[in-house]
Amino acid sequence: MTAALLPVFAQPAFARIGVGRVVKMTRDGLKSPLQKAAERGDAKAQYALGNAYSKGQDVSKSDEQAVSWYQKSASQGYAPAQAALGYAYSSGLGVPHDDQQAVSFFQKAANQGNASAQYNLGMAYSNGQGVPHSDEEAASWYQRAAHQGYAPAEFNLGAAYYHGEGVVQDYGQAVFWYQKAAEQGDAKAQTALGVAYITGRGVTKSRDNALIWIQKAADQGDVTAQKILPALKK
Repeated sequence: MTAALLPVFAQPAFARIGVGRVVKMTRDGLKSPLQKAAERGDAKAQYALGNAYSKGQDVSKSDEQAVSWYQKSASQGYAPAQAALGYAYSSGLGVPHDDQQAVSFFQKAANQGNASAQYNLGMAYSNGQGVPHSDEEAASWYQRAAHQGYAPAEFNLGAAYYHGEGVVQDYGQAVFWYQKAAEQGDAKAQTALGVAYITGRGVTKSRDNALIWIQKAADQGDVTAQKILPALKK
């Protein structure tokens, strides 16, 4: 079994601003502090309000309203909103699907160091979505996100090293990055690490260690791990 690059874009993690209930009207009918801040042009509040609409927190869920607030925030250069807007375009949530627009916003956020945007930009290059296919560019962006501890990027960077896609093949480096992602609970990385212990690629063979990691992945519902597990337990 070999590890595969993830086939979809990842939604950026949503930050919450400490304002209690997100946008619900106060008892006297006045707007919440967050709503007021967003309408005054506060970029962080606009992003948080977009999150509220995206997830239906204290407001009726509306992808269109979410995008509207993300756009306001992103236009001020706020990287998390740019990343969220890129995800909206890549997924067609609240806006028509547009890979070029998605890449444009991922690039803006990635250039500011946003890890989820760096990962998604890597995915765009890996899949040739909105940009020409380039394993080298993909690996470069995975690496930037991985160095920030972003688990999906750690796994994909490990897979790149395992297969020699965009980087020189190096099983030791593959295991290094699989381990980092696996320790954060990434099921695909746990499976890949378990397989490395089975095959001895990049690490000394160990049935016991293989069983530990395959079991962890199987417990999370990873289908590949669940298929491997019975044979390991014999």
